[in-house]
Amino acid sequence: MELHNTLFKKHANLGKKNISQWPETNVDSLEQCQEHKKEKLTGFCEGHNQLICHVCHIYNHQKCSHVVLIADKVKDLHQKGYLKQLSATMDTLNTKLIQK
Repeated sequence: MELHNTLFKKHANLGKKNISQWPETNVDSLEQCQEHKKEKLTGFCEGHNQLICHVCHIYNHQKCSHVVLIADKVKDLHQKGYLKQLSATMDTLNTKLIQK
């Protein structure tokens, strides 16, 4: 905290007790946390299989041992080839749906 206050002197330090004073953000509805409407989904709790924002992480998932950034999770899925597999499955299902 001391280093933060030294480096960032020009803005207020608002902790979780002051959450109502946090600045508003413009969040796209697809990225919006369902519980904290002003917050963007940034994490994924693997234990609960749930997308979360940083406020959810602080209040509801702080003790969870498998919380990762969404970007890191997507990168991992991409490296394992799951996204290509999902895309192929979606294409197959789309073709079957069109045929019916």
